[in-house]
Order: sequence, then structure tokens, then C-alpha cells
Amino acid sequence: MARFHWGFHSPNPTRLDFETGAHNVQLVFEAAKLAGLWVVARPGPYIHAETTAGGLPGWVVQAPGIETRTNSTVYTKAWKAYMKAIGAIIAKNQIGAGGTDTVILIQAENEYRISDYYTGAADYMQMIQETYRDAGITVPLFHNDVGAFGFWHPKDYRWMDLYSFDTYPRGFDCSQPELYFDVPLWFRRAFSDVGFDGPMFVAEFQGGAYDSWGSVGYEQCAKMVGPNFADVFYKHALAEGLTMQNLYMEKKTVERRGALTLVSEIKLQGLFKRVSPALLHSGFVEKGTNLSTNSEVFVTRLYNPFSRSGFYITRLDDSNSTAIQSFKLQVSTSVGSIVVPRHAVSSKGDDVSITLDGRQSKIIVADYTAGNTHILYSAAEIMTWTNVDGKDLIVFYTNPGQHIEVSIASSPSADKNNIIRPSGMIVTSEVLGGGEHFLTYTWKQEPGIHHVVSEGAALLFADREAAYKIWAPALVLGPYTRACDTVIVYGPYLVRNATSINSTLALTGDLDIGASPEGTDIEVWANSFFETITWNGRTLRTARTRRGSWTATIKAPVAKFSIPSINSSSTTWKILDSLPEISIDYDDSLWVEANKGISSNLYFPPYTTPVLYAGEYGFHTGNTLYRATFYGNPTFKPIGIKLEVWGGMAFGYTVWFNGQYLGRFDGNRWDENNEQTHFFRENVARDGKNVILVLADRSGYQRDDGGTYRDPHTTLVPRGIRAAILIGVGDNQQTISWTIQGNAGGEDLDDTLRAPYNEDGLYAERIGAHFPDYDDSSWEPGSPMDGFTGPGVKFYRTTLRLDIPDGIDAPLAFWFDIDKALITRVELFVNGYQMGK
Repeated sequence: MARFHWGFHSPNPTRLDFETGAHNVQLVFEAAKLAGLWVVARPGPYIHAETTAGGLPGWVVQAPGIETRTNSTVYTKAWKAYMKAIGAIIAKNQIGAGGTDTVILIQAENEYRISDYYTGAADYMQMIQETYRDAGITVPLFHNDVGAFGFWHPKDYRWMDLYSFDTYPRGFDCSQPELYFDVPLWFRRAFSDVGFDGPMFVAEFQGGAYDSWGSVGYEQCAKMVGPNFADVFYKHALAEGLTMQNLYMEKKTVERRGALTLVSEIKLQGLFKRVSPALLHSGFVEKGTNLSTNSEVFVTRLYNPFSRSGFYITRLDDSNSTAIQSFKLQVSTSVGSIVVPRHAVSSKGDDVSITLDGRQSKIIVADYTAGNTHILYSAAEIMTWTNVDGKDLIVFYTNPGQHIEVSIASSPSADKNNIIRPSGMIVTSEVLGGGEHFLTYTWKQEPGIHHVVSEGAALLFADREAAYKIWAPALVLGPYTRACDTVIVYGPYLVRNATSINSTLALTGDLDIGASPEGTDIEVWANSFFETITWNGRTLRTARTRRGSWTATIKAPVAKFSIPSINSSSTTWKILDSLPEISIDYDDSLWVEANKGISSNLYFPPYTTPVLYAGEYGFHTGNTLYRATFYGNPTFKPIGIKLEVWGGMAFGYTVWFNGQYLGRFDGNRWDENNEQTHFFRENVARDGKNVILVLADRSGYQRDDGGTYRDPHTTLVPRGIRAAILIGVGDNQQTISWTIQGNAGGEDLDDTLRAPYNEDGLYAERIGAHFPDYDDSSWEPGSPMDGFTGPGVKFYRTTLRLDIPDGIDAPLAFWFDIDKALITRVELFVNGYQMGK
């Protein structure tokens, strides 16, 4: 799914940029086509997406009289220009249009509800639909209903084609990652309640969790939404009938760019779905604990009447339980109803059961077809299959130490004694039902990958960790990938692509040199048509095996290079004072004069004048500076200033008076505004000119909470100073003039390449000191490792030269180790791009 951020493309009312740098959305569709992916377009106009104002531009939420997400004239005029423009781009890339042919669905709005506080909601949604159609978009339309409340379904709104909703069953409190493992039991009911019998579609299914400022860290979130979550919840979604599912907020990699087990678990399921078209059209039959010999095990049975395939999705009845449970399963097959597993694992008659290691789920298949192979049942999960030289190759997996049993149709002449198999595997030749012959394989899974080669099919049995290193890249790219158009590759940390070039199988991918510095063993199953295998363009020295595969060792590339240390004495750092504005003599004549007497914000009006909301003067990002100038008055002795500053979660601000530090608010994860009185020191106030400087850092604009907390005006919550009162002794008739400065140019950005959220109002950024070609020859030496004492803002620059060899994908990251007792904020720029804060 591709969300398009209106605010990113429209920094001001007259500019729509779909071409410059990352703003070029056409590249998204072309990349999707190259990768063989469909696109579900989500252009908004409101997208939510945990982003500033939910994707609305800053200038929109500051517009006088704005009522966002309604049919109001001001809002409608604003969004229609954007939606017409992005709609035209989407239309030419939709399937059948002759462009990239990648877009198959389009979403209108996001997480929006019908209510009294959204004026003309139905009109607004219909106008979006009409704008899409007027732009030439013909693909089906849907909306993502927040929490499945039953809004915007085709039964009531004929112009909607699909009904969809979002669900986040584990929530976002990562502090207790093992709690609340309750699977949702209401998906089927949600669709039946709105009378929709089309594809069951969850547009946002939890794929991760965000970590709030100052919270427990993403490591805990990765535990909460980890591989066990994917294993149980995503398979349960299949049991509930979902056929379309988008995983949202999925954290796929750690900081060193290594694949997490979460995405590996998702890969197992994704590959199974790709080669199992019978699953797509399987209907619900029954559910409960009656199909299991253990009442602690819950089973959902799906059945496809056309292929006559059965899918039994198993999990613990109490999904919160971590107990290990073993059971046998009653399955309906073409030879009758049988209870599996059926055989002993050894000649001693040791019993065999299916095992669930607590929070584990398994899909047990019956009468499953893999190419020319009929699998009567499998108590091991199927990962994928392909065809190699006319023989089906099927990959199974389970946890190490768990029993498996697979029964496969065979010819009457099949000799179990001629089967290549791992030690300890029992093969039973039997005749079932109406005389059909089967070979049944019973085994206790050992670590690694193990092979079975019979006359009918080749089987691979992998433990879960080994399965994570199995890949099935397609030789023919496209959304419709046939199982027989794939090859099987085992070993590398990532296989990106497989291409057939004459008689060469060209593989591309990544190696984890840190884990395997001497090289990576690789095994490939592909047609013998191929004479050569290459890895990233280099020919491998391969050997053929009796199990029909090629093996080789991919030598680790020579990667002798060093990353320069930014901490060492050999690294030259320079320093600039990035807060000259605290000086009384600083010239702020080019700053914006804060002269508005009436705010455009009707819901959160300021308490004092002039208006000091940064957004009303065109500044919508990060640090903003406010300078108040007043002159001494013999009838009034100023003793301090009372400020109420609004900045959102984790905001902070600092105050200076006549160049001297007054006080600050450090910020935290819960206070979104702060009210304080900052008292002047004795004898600092002057008879003449006096200057107060407020440096306020802020988060983005709040998202609209009308769809969740029923407050439709949260995008209008201001960023800036809501109240500023000079306090003192005597007759306060003091005249104060205010100026404001944010990012260079405000809404008229001069750096359109990185605009509009890259920069804020700090002096160094306004003069372009974060750009790589900036001349810092006049700066003094100074290192951030030495730091500075006292309040202030310093900007440090250094130049590094990297010598990473071609062909090496070296993940680079910056690690900040800052004493927790130190109150500081840090921004990081690399080649002009803000990389973190």
C-alpha cells in the first residue's frame, strides 16, 4: 500500500510538487512494476499515518475558518486541487491504463466516521469518489473504517466497492510485551453486520508498534509484536476468513539492517499463500475444540469444494497460554475421516502427536495439491513448492524436536526402501480408502534442513530457523507467480532476485559477512537446463548432489575498509554558535513581524495578543524563535514574563532575557503544553531596549482524533505561544513588539529537494550550514565530544570520506551515547538531510 502525503507535496497553497527528488511519485509506480507488485493507492486527502496533521499541509490547518474533513467550502477548495493532480497520476498507472498497470485499488480518506461533528461527512466522501472518477480512476474504491464501526460500506454507499477496517489487537503499550495475547474473534461478524459478502479485507492489521518518546524502546515492541504474534494472529486471520490483509507499521529490520524473525515468519506464510490458490477460495466449515483430541487446542476448518482441499488452522484455545500442548487431529480426506498422526516414530511404537509450543499456530492440510503431487495430509506445515526437472519439490517446516507426518499418494510399485531419507525417518507404504496407494513419512524434526527423494516427489524438511534461510525467488516477475516459475535457494541471509539468462541462473542477494566471514554455503534447486549459477554477477563453483541440487560456497567479498571514527582526534570538527539571536543587538529586521490581532484558530484562540502561533506566520516545523522587544518605562518595573507554550508531545523551550538565561521546560512524553513564569534577575532590565528570546522546539501538528476520540479539531491544536504576559510592579502600559523566525523561507522554501519537513528555524540551518558545500573555513575548531557548558545551541560540522568498495552494502548508523542526567536535544544532518532528532 502506498500513502501519498498531501503536505509533503504542497508546502504552500500555490505549489504542488510531484517531480522533484523524493516528491516524484511516478517513481513509486515504476519501482512497483519492476518488483512485480500491485499498488493500493491511499492519497487521502487525510491519511493519518502517524504523521504531522495526518498528512494535511501546515497551511491548511492554519486557514481561516477551516473545518478539516468536512464538506466546508474552505477545506473542499484546498483538497480538490491536490486530489485532482495526484488522481491523474494514479489514473495513468492503474491496471488497464497502459502505463505501469500497477494500481488495483484506491482508498478514500482514512479512519473517518459519520457523526454530528463532521459536517456533511457523506457529501465529503462522495466528492472524493467523484474527484477520483473525474480524474479517470476506474479501479475499485474502499475506505479503512476505524475499528470496524460499520462506516462506509457498499450496502449504504453504493459508490463504495469494498468494505474494510483496521485492527491493532496488541495495542501499543510495549512495556508489558507478554500480556494481552487475545486473538480477535469478531472479523466474520464485522463483515456480516454490514451485509458485505465480498472479499474480507483488513486495510491495516497490526504489524508492529511505535515507541513513544521516553518509553521502553523498540526492543520491547519487537518482543510484543514478534514472530509468535505473526504466527498465531496472521494465521488466525486466515481462519476468520480474511483474503486481503495489509500489515501496517511493521519494523522489519534492526538498526544494522539485519532481518528480524518477524519478517522471516511473515515470509513463511507469504510463500505458502502464494503456492496455495485453493486456500483463497476455501470457505468456513466449523471451529472449536471438537476436532482435536486435546480440549486445549482450538481448530478452524476451511474447505474448498472445487479442489476438495481442507485447511485446519490450529492454535491454543486460550491464546494467552504459553503451555506446550500435544494432540491428534481429526481430518476429512478423500479416503474418509482419519485421525492424524497415525503412525509411530520408531519400531518401539513411540506415539506421535502434533505439538504446539504455546503461542504457536499450525496450518494442517488435507487433500492438498502441489503440482502433480497429492498430499493426503501433512502434520508439518508447507512453506512452498516448485517443480524441478518434472519432479515436484515440496518444502515443509516445523520447530525442532516436534513430530511430523506427511502422507503422499504414490504408485503401487513405489518401493519405500529406495527412498533417500534422513536417519530415523519411518516410511510406511499403505493402501487407503478405495485402493489408493500412499507413502507416509513419520519423523521427529531435527535441526537444519533434511531431504527425502522418492520416485514421485522430492521433499525438504526444515526446522524453523533453517526455513528462515530458504528463499523461493521467481524467474518471472509479476503479481501472479506460478509455483513452477520459482527456484529454491537455501543459505544466504537474503536472496533478492533470480533471473534466467540463457543457460545461466543469475542470483542476486546479500550475505551477512559478520555471521559468516569465511563464506556462505548455498544450495539451489532448479532445472538442469541451467549450466551455470552466478551470485551477484560472479560465477559459482558448483557441485551436483544426489538429491538433485547444486551446492557451492559463496566466498565473502574482500571488504577491507574502515569507517572513519567521528570520535577520534584525527577527525576535524568545527563549531558555530547557532544562537546569536539572544544578543540585544541582534538584527531581526528581516524576521516576520508578529502583528496579527485576531487568530484564524477559532477553537484554540490565543489568550494574549499579538498572535504568536508559528503556523499562522508560515512556520510549521521544529524550532521556532520568538523575540520580544520593549523599552524601559519609569512607571513600570518588569520582573518577569509569564508564558504558556504549546508544542505537542516531547516539546520543550528555553527563555533568555537580555542575553541571560532565564529558564526552560525540558519536555516529556505526556505534557503537550506548559505554563510558567520566568523571573528576571536583579539589575538585568534596562532603561532602554530590552529583549526576551524564546526558543521553542515542537513536534508536528496533531492528527485528527475525530475518528477515534471524537474530537475533530485536534489538527488545529496550536504550536507556539498561547499567552505571553510581562509582569512587574507599577502601571503596566508597556508596549511589546514581537518577531518570529522559523525555517528559511517559511512556506516558500528555497530547498525544494528536501522540503518541506527537513529544516527548522535554528540559525545554522537558516544560513545553510547543514549543506555539504557550505564554506566553514572561518569557523573555530570544536568537537561535539567535548561539548559545551550552560544553555545554548551549537552547530558542529565535519567532513568524512568513505571508501566502501563497490558491491558492499555496508549499513551505517550513528549512535548517540548521552548522559541521561544531561538535558539536551540533538539534530543530525548528513549531506543536508535531517537523519534524526
